[in-house]
Amino acid sequence: MEFSSFVMFFIFSLFFSITPDILIKAKNNNIDALNYNSKVLKYIPPIIAFLAIASSYFGHFTGTREGLSSIITQIMTRKNPELKHKLNFKKIKLFSTLILFALLWLSAVYNSSTLSIIGAPATPIIALYAYLMPVVLMKYIPRLRKYRSKLAFFVFIMGIFTIIGYYIGKIM
Repeated sequence: MEFSSFVMFFIFSLFFSITPDILIKAKNNNIDALNYNSKVLKYIPPIIAFLAIASSYFGHFTGTREGLSSIITQIMTRKNPELKHKLNFKKIKLFSTLILFALLWLSAVYNSSTLSIIGAPATPIIALYAYLMPVVLMKYIPRLRKYRSKLAFFVFIMGIFTIIGYYIGKIM
C-alpha cells in the first residue's frame, strides 16, 4: 500500500510539474515525458519499476510460503489436531522456503515461458470445473439430478479430452 501511494505521488507530481507543451512534444516523439524533460530523471522510472517488481515478488513469495506452510501443517495434523500446538513452525517455514527456492531455481534453469507455467495447472483445473465437476455433481447430489441428460456423458468425455489434449499439445 505504501509503495503504490509512493508511485501515485510520483506520477501526480510529474503530471503537475510539466507543461502541456512538453506532454504534446513527448507524445509526438513517442517518448515518455520524463525523458523529454530531463536527462537525470530518465533513470528514475527504471528504479521505480525495479522496486515495484521486487515488492511484488516478495509479496507473492511470502503469501506462497505461508500457504505452503499451512498445507504442510494441515497434512501433519490431519489425524491428530492436538499435535498442531507441538509443531515447530520455524522449521516448517524453513522447509517451505527451501522447497520454494528449489522450485524457483528449477524454473529459472528450465527457463520456461510464463504462459506455460500459468497454463500447466490452469488448464486442467478449468476443465475440471467446467466439464467434469458439474457432471459428477449431477450424479451424486440429489437436488442436481434433475439436470442430468444424455449429453452429460459427452460433456464429461470432452473434459477428459481437453485435459489430455492440452498435454499432448505441449509435447508436440
